[in-house]
Amino acid sequence: MRNSFIFYRSFDKALTGLSDEDELAILRAIRRYSLDFEEIELVGIQRNLFDLIKPQLEANIRKYENGCKTKAKWKQSLSKEEANVNDNDNDNVNDNDPVVRAILEK
Repeated sequence: MRNSFIFYRSFDKALTGLSDEDELAILRAIRRYSLDFEEIELVGIQRNLFDLIKPQLEANIRKYENGCKTKAKWKQSLSKEEANVNDNDNDNVNDNDPVVRAILEK
């Protein structure tokens, strides 16, 4: 059982223009499948639309289940800016650069 799920705009577009009864049935099916992993009985257009939405719901469920199996990584102890500080005093000069060569020859 999960506490949340993703509802995509494509789902909303698929439900546009349906009767209130069909829309409600599909919304219930999405909710039950996504939160409780239960598939309810649908017929006709309800079944057809749910079958188009179901692969995305299953992919999200797999991601959820895989996330539950892995341990969370430790947070980085330094901020990103601190972690990327380069203290290397690199004074290398490209002697092959014509501009640099002209300056060095003076």
